[in-house]
Amino acid sequence: MNAQQQDSWDKLAAAVVQPDSPAYGDERERAILTEAATLAMQVGSYLCFAGALLTALFGNILAPAVLILAGTVPSYSMMWYASRRGVDAHALAARAPMRSIGGAMALVTLSLVGSAAAIAFTIWQGEGILPGLPFADIGLSPYVGVGMAVGTVLGLTLAILGLAKDRRSARERDSAEAPDEE
Repeated sequence: MNAQQQDSWDKLAAAVVQPDSPAYGDERERAILTEAATLAMQVGSYLCFAGALLTALFGNILAPAVLILAGTVPSYSMMWYASRRGVDAHALAARAPMRSIGGAMALVTLSLVGSAAAIAFTIWQGEGILPGLPFADIGLSPYVGVGMAVGTVLGLTLAILGLAKDRRSARERDSAEAPDEE
C-alpha cells in the first residue's frame, strides 16, 4: 500500500501500531507479542460480555449495551486492520476446527442472549431478574422488550447461518486451491 492509498484511518492505525518499531523485536518476539495481544483482546471482550450479563440481570439497561459495544470494538478493529493489509480474518477462523472455537462462540452467544433476555425482562417487568439495584423507569413500552427479544433471536439465527455459510465457502475455496496429489 503506497502513501497515496492510505486514508486518515490507515495513518492513525499506523501511528498507533507503529509496525516498523524496534519495540516488536525479532520474528519470534513479534509472534509472541501478537499472541499476547490476542489473549488480552479476548479476555477483555469476555469480561465486557460477563459484565453486560451481570448488570443486565440486576436491571440495568444502558450499562450492558455499553459493555457489549466495548467488548466488540477490539474484534472489529482487528478484522478491519487485517483486511486493510490483505488478510481475511473470517477465512482464517473458518479453517479452525469447530471444537477449537466452539466453546468461545457458545460463551459469547450465551452472554449476549442472556443480556438481551435480561434487558427485555427488565423492560417488560419494570425490574431486574435479580433484586438489589433499583430500576429507573425510562418510560419504555413493554413491547420494546418483546421486540428486543425477537430481534435478538432473529439476529443470532442470521449470524449463525452466515458463519456456517462463510466456513463452508472458505473450506471449499481452500480445497479448490489445494494442489492435486498425483
